[in-house]
Amino acid sequence: MQPRKGCFEVRRDGKVYVSLQSLPRPFTKLRNLDLAEVAEKIAADLQGAAGATAEKAEEQDAAAAGEEAAGEEQEEEPKAKKARGKKGKK
Repeated sequence: MQPRKGCFEVRRDGKVYVSLQSLPRPFTKLRNLDLAEVAEKIAADLQGAAGATAEKAEEQDAAAAGEEAAGEEQEEEPKAKKARGKKGKK
């Protein structure tokens, strides 16, 4: 999305944290906004997302370990590949 005059928006991955639209000069709403509070909110959300990502990675690792154990029980011989000859260039 292109920046527009008189708009202030903070978003990440589709989630909008702050949206101030059609701000007339001297941008009073923006000046009154507590940016420290907004920054803390975003940082807390990002840390929560990082924790959720780590938990998801652990779940995937556990699932992969379970698949490996199941694969060891069903040891099958791999199918032989057919030999292919190279075609000569003219």
